[in-house]
Amino acid sequence: AIILDGVLSETALLDAAGDVVYERGEDCIDDVSITGTSTGGTTATVTSTVSHDVRLTWRGDDVDGTCTCPYFSDHGFCEHMVAVGLTALSHARDTIIVPGRSAATALTPESAAVETYLEGLYDEELRDLVLTLASASPDALRALENAASLALDGDDADDIELMATARSLTSIHDVLGYYEADAYAGEINDFLDELEPLLDGPEGADSAAPALLHIATRLRAQLETRIDDSGGNVTRACQRAIDLYARACREGRPNGVRLGRRLAKFRLASPGWPDVALNDFLPALGGKGVAAYRRAVDAAAEQAEAQGDHPGFELGSMLLELADLDGDVDRAVELLSREEHPQYAAIIERLVAAGRRDEALTRLDRAVAESRIDAPGPDPWRDADNPYWVRPGRALDLYLEAGRSGDALDLARDLFHSDPGPAALDFLLATAERLGRREEELDSALAWVDGR
Repeated sequence: AIILDGVLSETALLDAAGDVVYERGEDCIDDVSITGTSTGGTTATVTSTVSHDVRLTWRGDDVDGTCTCPYFSDHGFCEHMVAVGLTALSHARDTIIVPGRSAATALTPESAAVETYLEGLYDEELRDLVLTLASASPDALRALENAASLALDGDDADDIELMATARSLTSIHDVLGYYEADAYAGEINDFLDELEPLLDGPEGADSAAPALLHIATRLRAQLETRIDDSGGNVTRACQRAIDLYARACREGRPNGVRLGRRLAKFRLASPGWPDVALNDFLPALGGKGVAAYRRAVDAAAEQAEAQGDHPGFELGSMLLELADLDGDVDRAVELLSREEHPQYAAIIERLVAAGRRDEALTRLDRAVAESRIDAPGPDPWRDADNPYWVRPGRALDLYLEAGRSGDALDLARDLFHSDPGPAALDFLLATAERLGRREEELDSALAWVDGR
């Protein structure tokens, strides 16, 4: 059996290895092959360029072991031991291992008949079945308690109750119509109202976070296939849940590495909503959490590239956020230029912010040539709401700031000629007034209209 008892954990491995070695160990996880597991210990082989045999043990307050690599001989606890420990933790969380059996022979519901039977049970029936089986075997009960402890990150009874409520509340078995969806959203929001005050302190935030993530995850999945959300109420509840989860992470004290992996997993499975921003989680992630998040994103990008797939909206957004976080303008511009039509507004603003105005003007010229300047509206200077289209007021300002008054006036004329309405005329006259030739442009515009 794997019996953790709070000894083997990411924190214990970090304490034993130190920051640098721990980070190297995270990069070795894919090279680990567990060869045997017993109470308080595991053996494994870690193979990259060469193969190393590792024995990791955890007893009392100590995480220790041996490795055949040179680093262990010279310095002690090595990255291979960290990788084996993280792999053992991952296996423990993914599998309920029955005492008396090794990890290799752990019982799993592989029978098709059993799977079919279990899938047909309602949540309450499934809970009764699990509790009946656990009551018949002390070993099974202990394994179930260990799994529950791991799943809830060691949270106390209050946390378990919150998660149980979240699971019960989001357990639906039938397709919900319009009115049923509205009532369902009301129940979800009532529970979110109860959770929100908990976020004012770190302990309450840590308690509420798992339930909030569960709600957002379940609602997102249900909205794709099982809910008629024509009114948008369930969608808004889903967005509220993930927004509150971000706040809970900022106010609480989450494990940054684990949060990074969870956030990446949630977003990589996203159909494009709810809206999630990396910046909202940065205070909670810390350096190690961002590194774990980045590894997951890079792995997904590499997989998409190997399969010849387009990264998709969410993965593309995640890559762009990381480029902005790094201040890598060239990488951001490359990502924003991948599609048939570059995201000119987003590209230009990044180049301007980086002090690369000549390059920004070159991109603006391309946007003008490709007719990617938005039509003038009531406020042509408002912030862009579409990264693909440049607002006309912004284009005008950039040209005038560069001393290119002729290009500014040509742009305003072209916009008026392509759609000669009041808004386009107002924009043309506002441009001409800044150049001291309002009356001339008005006469010319009216003559052009008469000629048409």
